[in-house]
Amino acid sequence: MLSMEYLLESYYYYYYKFCTVLVSALIILILWLATRKKTKNVCVVVLGDVGRSPRMQNHALSFAKEGYEVDVVGYAGSDPLTELREHPKVKIWYMRPVPNLPEGLPYLLSYGIKVIWQCVTLLATFFTKRRSSYLILQNPPGIPTIPICWLFCTLTGVQFTIDWHNYAHTIQALNSGSDDIFVKVTRRVEFSFGRQAKSNLCVSEAMRADLQNRWNIRAKVLYDRPSEEFHSITLAEKHLFLLKLSKVYEQLCGQDQKSTAFTETLENGEIALKKERPALIVSSTSWTPDEDFEILISALQEYETNCLNQVHGLPDIICFITGKGPLKEFYRAIMDRKNWRHITVITPWLENIDYPKLLASADLGICLHVSSSGIDLPMKLVDMFGSGLPAFAYNYKSLNELLVHDRNGMVFSDSNDLVQLLIKWFQNFPDNEEQQFKDKKFREQLKLYQEEHWHNVERTDYLNDRPIIGILTQEISYSLNLKYPNQYESYIAASYVKFVEGAGALAVPIWIGKDESYYEDILSKVNGVLWPGGSSYFNVSDGYAEAGAIIYTIATRLNNQGDYFPIWGTCLGFELMTYVAAGGIEHRTDCSSNKQALPLEFVSDFKSSRMFENASEKVIDILSTYDVTANFHQYCVTRDDLKKVNLTSVFRVMSVNHDWNGLEFISSIEHVELPFYGIQFHPEKNLYEWVANKNIPHNPEASLASQYFANFFVNEARKNSHSFPNGTDLDELIYNYQITFTGRKNSSFMQTYMFTNLTTTD
Repeated sequence: MLSMEYLLESYYYYYYKFCTVLVSALIILILWLATRKKTKNVCVVVLGDVGRSPRMQNHALSFAKEGYEVDVVGYAGSDPLTELREHPKVKIWYMRPVPNLPEGLPYLLSYGIKVIWQCVTLLATFFTKRRSSYLILQNPPGIPTIPICWLFCTLTGVQFTIDWHNYAHTIQALNSGSDDIFVKVTRRVEFSFGRQAKSNLCVSEAMRADLQNRWNIRAKVLYDRPSEEFHSITLAEKHLFLLKLSKVYEQLCGQDQKSTAFTETLENGEIALKKERPALIVSSTSWTPDEDFEILISALQEYETNCLNQVHGLPDIICFITGKGPLKEFYRAIMDRKNWRHITVITPWLENIDYPKLLASADLGICLHVSSSGIDLPMKLVDMFGSGLPAFAYNYKSLNELLVHDRNGMVFSDSNDLVQLLIKWFQNFPDNEEQQFKDKKFREQLKLYQEEHWHNVERTDYLNDRPIIGILTQEISYSLNLKYPNQYESYIAASYVKFVEGAGALAVPIWIGKDESYYEDILSKVNGVLWPGGSSYFNVSDGYAEAGAIIYTIATRLNNQGDYFPIWGTCLGFELMTYVAAGGIEHRTDCSSNKQALPLEFVSDFKSSRMFENASEKVIDILSTYDVTANFHQYCVTRDDLKKVNLTSVFRVMSVNHDWNGLEFISSIEHVELPFYGIQFHPEKNLYEWVANKNIPHNPEASLASQYFANFFVNEARKNSHSFPNGTDLDELIYNYQITFTGRKNSSFMQTYMFTNLTTTD
């Protein structure tokens, strides 16, 4: 037994060390805030093995693909995804693990030392890494990460997001019971500090409802989706992979070096599945108490008995149970003692590149996740579905959000259910027509699931579900002034308002002729700015171009500080973007492209752009082959024009077109680093302008293509979290202003918002 003096000495030693480090950390924090530049950076925090946290790795990759610098903070262990390790925008910071403590320490003391150690090392890592604008934390574990991350974010002005995978206190309760004092403390800390997060994500609708109803925490559901390495493979790829595995596991060997237990090479060189072959099943696990392996062991034992009795024409089973964790050796010992003749259990830990291939090679997946809370969803099942693998899963409350019984898999509640499913699935395998029908049916459903990989889903599942777009007004046009003589000073064509509304955003007007403080204020409240087309001159004081230049400068600074803020320019707005980027140097070329509908002429690498990288094949086909872009411009910007003002390294050109006289002009660009986008054509006209004899495409293809651009821009704005204080956006929305049916007077616009100076006065 350890003496009381030793325990007190240890306690005071660690307490003194903690206080010393805490004071030092506060001093460092002050210096750090004063010297570190805030950048477009996201910090992803995992108080666990980074390599065994697929969802957080997917978050990190998704942010990196969106142009963010990403710092991943966690513990070493399993290798993270190769793409994550090698991505130039990602840096992984490994914390020092808790040292081995002397045996015999009371639980309370050892737990306290562990928490203090984690607090100190986590804070030390935060001060070492690059300064962030956003921090996203995996929960569980909840202690000490939630309070420490909240404190750090509060002190440094970082936006704090919690991604709720499950509840820490329910996982603790699996071992200690729900009445344990530590479970109660964790529960209180988890939800008290959880409510302080700026935003919250969660993995299921059931969890979202529970967080809202019980804890008044508003979370957005972001369903797990497989990352891109999880996909179906061909029979030839399966054969090569199984050959590779057979060199390690002799149970997979075939009769010769060109065959495996499952596949063979025919005389003509083709690969075929063997008629007589075992069934290959996979169960992915972390070997923790929230997976009931007694169910699988009991079911396999009953299956073995049926094989010995030679009923149902059952094949032998080779069962891979992947992963590593605290209960692995315990259950391996139980299975080793079974001495099964018809069942072989292999418990490998596979490399990241091999695990998806194993899933894609299997006949069936088994998911044993029982869920400590009853409202999370198993990532291992997501991986199976991403690989096109039908699965049987343990049934609980929220599982039907992912697996629907007899649609894309089957559910079981105990070992009896599971063995009956296995027998029915593998009876007379592989010639069971009923099984073949279900297998095909399930895999067809999974094809739909496979189409949505993580990055594509996360791009459109942003935190801001109330984006507000600021639309810049411009001087009243000569044409409108003729129709409404000296009545108005500025205007916005209503089609631009409808353009953003149709993609799920609200609109507020941004006035011209204001001072810089006005534009600073309005940009701090809206989530993006649209510069509309028109006929304004760029050399007018207090006008469209001058306001645009101020907005461009502010938006550039916001983005450089890590505050994602998009600008979209259409036609004149596109020209304005290059004009202000060139410092107000006029460089446009005269063009003859009025009433001209064209397909886009894409450059070779256009799919590597942000604007088009996730456009569907159908949209790209329409844009490149149909006359769907409506052009109405007398000026344009050519590639030579960009060279003249040294902007070729600032903007990426994605497409060009040719005017009526054959002059090539740029039709779409994006800023290389910032979320600034410009198009020379008018997608809003395809959808909302119906003035006759303008050659505006209104066919279904034109509408679909135009809607793509609206959706893209508004989804860019969803990444911004600005908002008006206390609901004051209602006073600023465009709905406060009268709309005029200008189409009756043969205007180019069917409807227009027109403003007087009195209207725009603050």
